[in-house]
Amino acid sequence: MLFEVYASVTCGSTKIHGNVNARLSLQRICVLRILLFRFTFGFMPPTASNHTITFDTELKCFQGELWKHFIVVPAEIAVQFIEENDRRVICTLDERVSFHSALMHDGEGGFFITVNAARLRQIKKKEGDRLSASLIKDRSEYGVPVSEELLEVLEQFPVAKSYFETMKPGVRRTLIQYSDQVKSPDIRIRRAMVVCRHLEKFRGQVSFRQLGEEIKEANNRERR
Repeated sequence: MLFEVYASVTCGSTKIHGNVNARLSLQRICVLRILLFRFTFGFMPPTASNHTITFDTELKCFQGELWKHFIVVPAEIAVQFIEENDRRVICTLDERVSFHSALMHDGEGGFFITVNAARLRQIKKKEGDRLSASLIKDRSEYGVPVSEELLEVLEQFPVAKSYFETMKPGVRRTLIQYSDQVKSPDIRIRRAMVVCRHLEKFRGQVSFRQLGEEIKEANNRERR
C-alpha cells in the first residue's frame, strides 16, 4: 500500500499515525474503521439503506437497570442506516414483531437495539436464544406511530402544534407515547388534550413530572 493508517481508540478519541489527534464520536470511529477496511479490500461503503437487511443475532441481557434485553447489530449493517444524527430504524424480530427503535452505541464502537418484555413474550425468546432481525430505515415523520386522535387534537390547538413541530425529536416521541400508550380512543383524545394544554401553558417547554400529574387529574375528573 502507498500509505498506512493506524487507529487506536482510547477514551473516545482516535489517534492517527503522524501525531495528528482528532476527537471523534464513537459513531464516527465505527464508520472510520469500516471505511478503512473496505478501502483496503477495494470496495466502497453503501449509503444509508432504503431497503430491508435481515441478519441472525442473539438475544442478550444487560446487568444494569436502564435497559435489560437487547440484540447486537453488526457495525457494518448499522452504519448503512445512520444518516448524520439520525439512527432511527424499524426493526422486525422473527418476522413476528415490528417496532420503531434507534441504533444505540455500545460504548465500544458497536450498536444494539433494546427489546422490551412485551415483545419478548410475543416472540417467545429468552437470553441466549438466536433469532432473525430485519431492519429498514425509519422514514416516518415522527419516528414512531402516531394516532389519528393525537393528530386531530393537534389541529384543534394550533399554538400547541407549532411548539410540537419545533421541539427535539426525542421529546416529541415521548409526548406521543404519553398520549397514545392506551387502547381506548376516548382516553387517547383526553390525553392528547392534556398534552396540548401543557404545551400552551408552558410555551413549548415540557415538565414530564407535571404532565404526568395533569394526566392523573384529567383521569380523576372523568371518574367523578
